[in-house]
Amino acid sequence: MTEATNTWTGLKGRIGGWLLASPLRRCADYVLDGDVQGNLRKELALQGSEQVIELGSGSGYFTLPIARQLDTGRLRCVDLSATMLERLERRLKARGLQDRTELIEADVGDVPMPDGQADCVFTAGLLHELPHPERALGEAHRMLRPGGRLVIADFRYVEFLWRRLRHHHHPDAHGPYTLPKLEDALVGSGFDDPRARRIRMWLIASATKPSRC
Repeated sequence: MTEATNTWTGLKGRIGGWLLASPLRRCADYVLDGDVQGNLRKELALQGSEQVIELGSGSGYFTLPIARQLDTGRLRCVDLSATMLERLERRLKARGLQDRTELIEADVGDVPMPDGQADCVFTAGLLHELPHPERALGEAHRMLRPGGRLVIADFRYVEFLWRRLRHHHHPDAHGPYTLPKLEDALVGSGFDDPRARRIRMWLIASATKPSRC
């Protein structure tokens, strides 16, 4: 089994890609979710020259604002869904961002990228959908340079909500983490200084690859 449970293809991918990239998504994020996009940007704190990898780019809700922050840096966007990447490519070209980005169709648990080359890796809204999210965390650790940072935005575990929503997900999906369990997972994947905080129904977490591994 591939690490990502890739159901975002065909008609679902086209409709989902539009919804996830629509102005309604930004409005809902800002009003209902506490501006996860903005909090992710602040946590990354990019200077513009970084080599960045996004795991699970989808149609680009989090991708575009990060790409805009890069000058000499580059953002590599990894997703298993060709449908999502096609939509993302159109959106990047429409905004003149294609020269600072690269799209990679691949499993987030097996990314065709060299070791130790990324300054930052981030992922948003992905981990809860994976059967084995620790594989994606392991890939992030592998691709980061020593001292590089991983930043995560994802739904946090709220029992009554997950009971209602889990039937919308693949049956093998891991589901959301609690803050302590995500911090434990980061330590288990080799990261230092894991920190997770709540933003309404979401969490934002960060951790650092040790300078000496």
